[in-house]
Amino acid sequence: MKKIFTLPFGKLFFSVFFVFVAAMVYCNVTSNFKIANYIYLLVIPTFLTVFISKFKTLNIGFAFFLVFAFLGNISSFFFYEDLQLKVASALYIIGFIYLIAVKLPKFKVFKLDKLVIGYLIMIFFIGLYFLYSLYSVLNSVVSDNSEVLLFAIKNFVVMFLALLAYGVYLSVESKQSVWFLISVIFLGFATVLNYVNLYYIYHWSFEMLEKIMYVSGVYFLINSMAFKESIEVSKHLKTSKGTLKMPKKLSSDNGSFSLNNY
Repeated sequence: MKKIFTLPFGKLFFSVFFVFVAAMVYCNVTSNFKIANYIYLLVIPTFLTVFISKFKTLNIGFAFFLVFAFLGNISSFFFYEDLQLKVASALYIIGFIYLIAVKLPKFKVFKLDKLVIGYLIMIFFIGLYFLYSLYSVLNSVVSDNSEVLLFAIKNFVVMFLALLAYGVYLSVESKQSVWFLISVIFLGFATVLNYVNLYYIYHWSFEMLEKIMYVSGVYFLINSMAFKESIEVSKHLKTSKGTLKMPKKLSSDNGSFSLNNY
């Protein structure tokens, strides 16, 4: 077990991710849907364990997102049917808002060309139009207004997060911003597939694909966090005078906290 945790983070984390995806696909294909759901619930705790075992620190905003995402995942154990859907949607919305709070200060709008800003604004309004169209269709089909409202809010937050991630990438163009953008894209597709399953056509393969997209989104999100942490470690090592001793507390951001000492 100790040898496993001595592997480089990238190799170890990808191996864990691959095992989860392979196990979920196998269980769904063999109709072991309950086991596949249990495996899905273990994703965030396991990913966090791997991350913390390597870096010992975690950005507060990312931490809250993962907590609320995990609570949304396990809400089916505490609530039933329509209430579970509402509670899960509300928890996911809160989690996405924390991600927005983390990345919004990174968006340097004044560094972007005016044409790019105009392009982002155009995409935003096009997205709003499609979201309103979907909202109108669902409002005529689903009798529960609060459920439809949560659908609209959740999708608006995800759309805003996607545009923010793209804007951060354009203004920063770092590897971390690429990881984060890919993460948001996967989470966005997972959200779309979730509503396809709920309101249009349900099939186990769609649900499996939705969960794989979601797991992939969390994987790339934690990779973006790990990239930032590795940069901080490298900076500390370069500034150390004749010693390779790691700091007792290492923060990846002003909004980070140390979970343990090295």
